[in-house]
Amino acid sequence: MYYSTRKHLSIQGVQKQIRTFINNNHRMDREILKEKLLFYIAQGNGLSSEVRDLLIEFRNLGGHQADAEEIVKEIKQESVEELQDHADDVLDIITGWCDSEMRVWNDE
Repeated sequence: MYYSTRKHLSIQGVQKQIRTFINNNHRMDREILKEKLLFYIAQGNGLSSEVRDLLIEFRNLGGHQADAEEIVKEIKQESVEELQDHADDVLDIITGWCDSEMRVWNDE
């Protein structure tokens, strides 16, 4: 499995990359979302406001709940077991199995 931690990236650096990408392209494609989610999952921050903010950006740029869910399931399938629980945390945000303040999509 090639997914492990990427500690050389900072959360602020990733957020800046996201903002730059969005500003330059006004959209967020699947590969960008997958890369950013993998960063947070690898850091053990699957259930975080940063992930929620990223998913809100994805949604606001036309991203769909089903696409986000599929991306995280791909990450989970491709990841080592220790990261799968963190991927499940992201799935909880996407599917709404979390506190109401963490939800991104109502029912799509």
